[in-house]
Parts: sequence; structure tokens; C-alpha cells
Amino acid sequence: MKMQECTVRLKDGRTCALRSPEPSDAARRVDYLRIVNGETPFMARGSGEIGGELELIAEAIADQLEADDVLEIAAFDHGEMIACGGISPVARAYARRRHRAQLGVAVRKKYWNQGIATAILNRLIEAAPGMGFSQIELSVVADNERAQALYRKLGFREIGRIPNALQYEDGSRRDEIWMALLLEKR
Repeated sequence: MKMQECTVRLKDGRTCALRSPEPSDAARRVDYLRIVNGETPFMARGSGEIGGELELIAEAIADQLEADDVLEIAAFDHGEMIACGGISPVARAYARRRHRAQLGVAVRKKYWNQGIATAILNRLIEAAPGMGFSQIELSVVADNERAQALYRKLGFREIGRIPNALQYEDGSRRDEIWMALLLEKR
């Protein structure tokens, strides 16, 4: 699924463009992921775990633009990818689970607290019913209180916790909190 470009005003007065990534954004996406995954311990992967052939990444982006149950929205500041979020099925192959979507979002650290995540998440949540979803699920590192507050503000509630779900390079571990938003109750 594709979202047409729009402009959003950030809290500091600047603007950025929101749109679905195109296959030509494959290198920008890899660069963005390497940066954002290295800036915070709240991501599921480290920056060294990001890579892949650009041609395959471009093909995956093209495929998701054609899918009616996948939507990715990225924020761009002067052509640089600064944030990205997406929604997709939890389990496309199982009819009993097709109503469930998984969601994620990440923002470059220098753009935190500017409203970008909220703008992306609101658009993803608004699109979900038209994509056949009535429940959206996500996971968040237990230490990431700012993200949890944002998700609660948008109507998500905690539904469970996986202890020691993430193990870091230094051997420390963090719990993962699972949250869900039931769209019928909004």
C-alpha cells in the first residue's frame, strides 16, 4: 500500500515530508536503519545487524507498495530518512489471525520529541481498518518509558511481558512489553 506524500510541521517549526518509501530509497533505508539501531538500546537489532543487497531491499519495498495489507511511512528531512513506521499482518496465512496487525516505529535521535512518531502512528492506525485489521499489536523494551507513554496516549494497553527478551552485547538483558490496541473500542 502506498501513502502519498504530505508535509507535517514539527514542534520546533521545521517541516518534513511523510510518504511511503520507494524502491529508489533502499540505500537511504539501510543508512537510516544503521543509524537508528545504533543510537538507542530500545531497538530489537544493533547497527551491525543491518545490511543486505540493495537490489533485494528495493524489491521488498516494491512488493509492499503493491500489497493491500502492508503500509510503511517514512519521514524525510531534505531527502534524508529520519523516521519510519509500518503496519503489517501478524500472520497472513492464518484466517483466524488476519484481523491482527503488527506495528513498529523508530525515529532518529536528533528528531526525538518533535511529533514525528505521533504523526506516523496516527496515519498507520487510521489506515488499519481499511486494511482489514481490528487489532494492532507491538512490543516495546520495558525501559523505554517515553515510547510506552506515547502508545498509551494513542490507546494501546499492556497485554503481557517477556522477561529477558533482549540480550545486549554486554550480557545485560531487558524485558519486552507487549501492547495492543483494539480498534473497535476507539
